Amino acid sequence: MINQKEYVINLIVIGIRFWVYSPTHEEYLSILDFQNTTKKSLNELFFDFDFLAIYNRTHWSEFSEIENTGLLLQSSNFIEIRKKGRLIEKFNALDLIQYHSIFPLYNTDEVSLKTNESARFIIVQQEKGLIGKYKIQLEKLDLNQLIFQLQSINNNSVPIHLSEILLNEKELIRWMDDSVITNLSVYEMN
Repeated sequence: MINQKEYVINLIVIGIRFWVYSPTHEEYLSILDFQNTTKKSLNELFFDFDFLAIYNRTHWSEFSEIENTGLLLQSSNFIEIRKKGRLIEKFNALDLIQYHSIFPLYNTDEVSLKTNESARFIIVQQEKGLIGKYKIQLEKLDLNQLIFQLQSINNNSVPIHLSEILLNEKELIRWMDDSVITNLSVYEMN
């Protein structure tokens, strides 16, 4: 039997969780009308319980079926890899895009979030803490086996972030997160 060890990858400090809302044309016009009537900003509107009730929702996350998450690529954020609780690798999240050597140290793949044409709003929740934890069972982890998938949205309402980690081209499953919400914002897409 192969002697497999458990490796843990932690994404730590500031991340985002966001939802893309694609209202029908009638819903969009209704939202604009409600906004004009109440004179509220989009931030105030989407977090208003009266507004949510009009659309039979109890929480802003219900405006979208898909929840996206990621670690922001900022100098305060880092990625650590542990084996049996012992730290074996730790690097700054910015190292994924800023190279301090002739060749990149880590394999990355940049993708753009695909949204449908009716996508109008992005609801962004900023979080602080353990943004993601992944567990891997391997005999030996080679960092060259990992691909860090970096995601952006073409309208810049969501900054570039680490959205997924792939091992041998297979997406790792996020095992857990443990964070607190620090900010909520809503952006209208052009």
